[in-house]
This record gives sequence, C-alpha cells and structure tokens, in this order.
Amino acid sequence: MRPRVLTLASSSSSRCRRGGPRWVGTRLAYRSGEDTYVIDNPPWFVWDLAGGDVVRAGSPGASTHPVFTEMLQPSHHVTIRLISFRPGPVQGDLKRAIEPFKRLSIYAERASQYEMIALDISPTDPVEDVIRVLRAGVADGSWKFEEGRITQAWFDATA
Repeated sequence: MRPRVLTLASSSSSRCRRGGPRWVGTRLAYRSGEDTYVIDNPPWFVWDLAGGDVVRAGSPGASTHPVFTEMLQPSHHVTIRLISFRPGPVQGDLKRAIEPFKRLSIYAERASQYEMIALDISPTDPVEDVIRVLRAGVADGSWKFEEGRITQAWFDATA
C-alpha cells in the first residue's frame, strides 16, 4: 500500500501549544480504514502528533487530500525537532548532526531548507541515550531542540 499525503489542520477554534495560530502541515499517511490513517513520518510543524498515530480524516472534495479531523489513537512515539547551528561543532551540517542518532538506530529526516532534523523515537528506542546525545549537542553549541510530542516515558527520563 502506498502512502497518501494527508493535510493536517486543526479546527479553526484551536490554537497551538504556545498560543500561536492553528497548525497546518502535510504528512504521508497510510489508509487504515474508510476514513482513518496511520501517520507515516515525523511531523515538522505540528504539535502533539507523531509517527504511528492513528487519525481520522475526511476529503472535502474528490480532488483534495484528506484533512485531519481527530486523533483516534496516539502512538507511543516521541517527535523531536532539532535545529543545527553553523557556528557549532557540526557546523550546521545535518548529515553530521544525524550521525549520533543513526548510531542509536533513531529514524531522522532532514529539512535542509530550515536546517532542521525531525527525530521519530519509538517506544523501543534507547530514550536515555537519545536524551544524552540531545543534551550534549545543546551543551557544545551544535543544536537546540524542541519536543513536538512526548510520552510519559520521555517525561520520566528527562525529569
């Protein structure tokens, strides 16, 4: 089954976690039912969504992408977005920034135009090691990161 593009847009009355406007983005998703989809890759600009989440979406028209309407079943994946700095040790090189996460078998996607990386951390990944790498990169000036979606296990490991 090939993934489809799914348009993610919050309801017009909702606001993002930091008080900004509603979020909009597109993701690849696999259809899992008549109007349900499984998110296939880590979200870039969407809060509280992760790979593996099951969502409901409807198509407003025959020639449009399905539009997110509700979360049905959150996965236990964590989404981290990382911005790499040119003056830091990895010199903004996203391939170099991804390397320590690849060694931990963490799935990562690059968005070179934003000098960003999105990490998709599964429940079986070594969370403590990922946190250690993230914090080391912040400490040495390689990057900053934000938590797009966290789980209780992530919260407990960072406490």
